[in-house]
Amino acid sequence: MTCALNIIRRNSLKLWNCPHSLDFPEAIVSEGRTPRLRSFELVMDLDHDEAEIHAHPITGFLETFTGLEDLFPMLTEPINWNSVVPGILAHKSTLR
Repeated sequence: MTCALNIIRRNSLKLWNCPHSLDFPEAIVSEGRTPRLRSFELVMDLDHDEAEIHAHPITGFLETFTGLEDLFPMLTEPINWNSVVPGILAHKSTLR
């Protein structure tokens, strides 16, 4: 799917409440691709039991590239935001 959407050339990516929203960023990481995103929006309503599992793919994805200017994470509780922060900090110098 990452090839079909030509993720490497995209400037923005919006994932809104898709059942496999976190599988997609995880696939990008596992394929060794480096996106050039300037804007990333993730909207998810997480189950209580799965929240901790979901934080790691987000962080791993954000740490694979630099240059993100706009980031819009909308993740419902309970999620351990401390595990997402390192991925966000990877873009500290470019975020608006």
